[in-house]
Amino acid sequence: PMRYVSKVTAPVLLLVGGADRRVPPSQSKEYYHAMKEGGQDVEMRWYADHTHGLTETPRGEGDGLVHILKFFESALEKSKSK
Repeated sequence: PMRYVSKVTAPVLLLVGGADRRVPPSQSKEYYHAMKEGGQDVEMRWYADHTHGLTETPRGEGDGLVHILKFFESALEKSKSK
């Protein structure tokens, strides 16, 4: 929830479907901007024509999975250097 966004310490990756009816994309944008303003580690990938699961196209689903892997690789590297 937004009220706890300032307490987030872990890196966050938001995969956002522009046509998501389960989680309104505006909420994801708001969360992303709040984290950025707080100087927190956050990334957002936007999939304009996708819904909640990004499964409308193999390309969208594949891109999401690739970015999840890259995100975890990066987060693990950062945690090793601390």
